Amino acid sequence: MNPQDPLAQLRPLHLPAADFSWPLAPGWWILASLIVIVLILVLMALYRYHQRRAVLRQARAELRKITNRWGDRESSQDAVVAINALLKAVALHYQQDTTIASLTGKRWQAWLQNTTRKRDQNACQFDFTWQVYSGNQDLLWANREATLTDCERWLAGHKGRHYA
Repeated sequence: MNPQDPLAQLRPLHLPAADFSWPLAPGWWILASLIVIVLILVLMALYRYHQRRAVLRQARAELRKITNRWGDRESSQDAVVAINALLKAVALHYQQDTTIASLTGKRWQAWLQNTTRKRDQNACQFDFTWQVYSGNQDLLWANREATLTDCERWLAGHKGRHYA
């Protein structure tokens, strides 16, 4: 040791040994609990969302079946009646009262237009709702694509929400 050098007289620093053993500090337990709770809530919300949209998935599958069966002019009346019934079933499932069941013609058309996504309201006419009563197979056949497109747009924009 050099008496002239005061730094030489210092002893080396000793760090305490790192201890990463259990038990964890209470803050970590609280954080882990919060993460588990958030994960459970997210999973429950996803499950409810999936269940709520089950009717819409089934309706889209049924619409595909109706589309496949609607192959000629003679089947137009049956196809439009089936589409009308399908949309009413979906609407009744999500509507809390049963007033939809009594809607026909222009009132049913107006309800469908009011519950369509805002961006699709001008494009969707839902003319089949009153044309179905005309009995004119040629008119129904001529509007086949518009009918199917309107239904697909309504189902796509529905999102399983309940209407007041």
